[in-house]
Amino acid sequence: MDRLEGTDDHAFVFVGPLAAVVLPERDGRAARALEEIRARAGGAPPSDRATPP
Repeated sequence: MDRLEGTDDHAFVFVGPLAAVVLPERDGRAARALEEIRARAGGAPPSDRATPP
């Protein structure tokens, strides 16, 4: 994982400079996956809540 960004509606898990997995924030399964990603990344909150590039 390169970085984690998000908006109120979606989380963007960047796996490369121009490649990201988009997870909807309000979907239960996606929210659990996002919690796991954050935990494995050291529990850090998203670096930014801005619109993705």
